[in-house]
Amino acid sequence: MRLMTLPLMLFVCAACQPQARPLSDEDVASIRGAVQSFQDAALAGDFATAVESYAVDAVFMPPNAPIYEGREAELAHLETGPPVVAFSWNAIEVDGSGDLAYARGPYSVSVLIGADTVSMLGKWVGIFRRQPDGAWRMALEIWNFDDAMPPMEG
Repeated sequence: MRLMTLPLMLFVCAACQPQARPLSDEDVASIRGAVQSFQDAALAGDFATAVESYAVDAVFMPPNAPIYEGREAELAHLETGPPVVAFSWNAIEVDGSGDLAYARGPYSVSVLIGADTVSMLGKWVGIFRRQPDGAWRMALEIWNFDDAMPPMEG
């Protein structure tokens, strides 16, 4: 009987552990709002506002490039890149629980390379973390292109 008591107690203790709460509708709306805020600010060329959608210590994993870290690094990336002519990204899925969530979706971007407009399609995934102030900010982002990346010279 004693042998059965310990496993039963462990099962009961494990079953009583608090479960992370699912995302609320407000959480999902906040994450979608952060995605939209980034898009709107980036299109306006206001990269300082755009990067506020990211956690201060966010990690970025761009295609064909090394990982870089921090909101300031993303700001430098955006400010030194080619001029953005058009940009759209959608969060077609948002899910998670507790203080972590993810969003994923397609994007399209057109940039000016010399006198030419170069358009690219791709997909992205972002991990969002609830901040101490309750705001959702992206903590990790990875993206890639649907086709080979065009040359960015000129």
